[in-house]
Amino acid sequence: AAGIGEEALLDFLHENYLPFFSDSDDAAEAMAALSDADMFQSRYLQRGILGPYARSVATRGILESNHHPISGWTPLYKPVGVAVRKEADGLQARVEASFPGTAACQAKA
Repeated sequence: AAGIGEEALLDFLHENYLPFFSDSDDAAEAMAALSDADMFQSRYLQRGILGPYARSVATRGILESNHHPISGWTPLYKPVGVAVRKEADGLQARVEASFPGTAACQAKA
């Protein structure tokens, strides 16, 4: 995953893994791996301890759970989570600029 962070990779996998699965049990197994990866990545995000492990759990979980893959070309999509986070960060910055010294601003420090 050269050039892409753990969080962006997980977003990309969440957005695009399902069309490659033809069996719901396989898809559920992949989702469990993505859920585990999310837990590792979010709990230790500040310290960066398990980010690479989260990436490995997600990619291996998807690859190893797809016992009945769909063949053919499938388009890939940009994760929706990226735009949502970017908009939330922009709104938070506007609130902090409008109300300096509030609890939201102090909690971030």
